[in-house]
Amino acid sequence: YCKRDGSLNDGFEICTMPMTFYAIKNFNFHDAILKYRGRERLQSYNTTTCGMHIHINREAFSDHHLFKFISFIHEFKGLIYLVSQRKKVGEMNSYAKFNNAFKDRAKKTMVDSIKHKKLQLSEDRMRKPKLHSTAHFGEKYVPINLQHSNSIEVRIFKGNLRETSFRKNFEFVDSLYYFTRDNPIYKLKAKEYISYCTNEKKKYPNLNMFFADNPEPLKNIIRFPLEVPDGLSY
Repeated sequence: YCKRDGSLNDGFEICTMPMTFYAIKNFNFHDAILKYRGRERLQSYNTTTCGMHIHINREAFSDHHLFKFISFIHEFKGLIYLVSQRKKVGEMNSYAKFNNAFKDRAKKTMVDSIKHKKLQLSEDRMRKPKLHSTAHFGEKYVPINLQHSNSIEVRIFKGNLRETSFRKNFEFVDSLYYFTRDNPIYKLKAKEYISYCTNEKKKYPNLNMFFADNPEPLKNIIRFPLEVPDGLSY
C-alpha cells in the first residue's frame, strides 16, 4: 500500500505487509509495484530523496547477535556503500549516516541488557525475561534504526525500480543476518562474508549477480576492507 512520506516533495512511499524471505522470493514485483504506471512514469533511483528500508522482526535477534549485525555494517563501510547503490556519499550522510558513537553505545546497551536478563533469571526462574533484543535508542537517520518497538530497520539502500536490485537488497539483509548469527565476532570479515554469499548462489542469485557486475570495487574491498569512501562522514 502507499502512504505519504516526509522526505518526498512530490511522491509516495510503497509499503509491503510483513512476509518471510521465502514469500519475498516469490513476490510478484511487476504486479505489486509497476503494473498500473510502469517504470516510465515512476522515479526512484534517479532522485536524491528515495530510499529502500527493510525491517526485520526484533524477535529474530538476541542482544549479542544484534550487536554483531550492527558492528559489521559500521566496520565495513566500503562494502555497505557499494551494496547500498547510493550514487553520492551525501545521500548516505543525510539518510543513513554512520556514527561510531552509535556502535559504542550499542555495545554498552547490549551488554547491560544481557546482564539484566541474567539477573532476572537468577532472581525468578519461573518468570523468564524476553530473550530477544529490546534495546531502543539512537537516531532515525542511521544505517540501523533501533527506534521501532517490533522491528530493526535497515536504512542503507538507494531507492530502486529494477527488480534485480530490489531483490538484491533483501538477499543482502537475509545473508548478513545469517552470516552474523552463525559466526563468532572475530570471523565477521568482509572477505569471509563475500565467500559465504558466493557459496550460496542458489539462495542469493541477485546479490551474487551484483557482485559479479562490480568486480573491481569488490577486489578493492577485499584488499582494503576498512577503507572509508571519500566524503563519507561518520
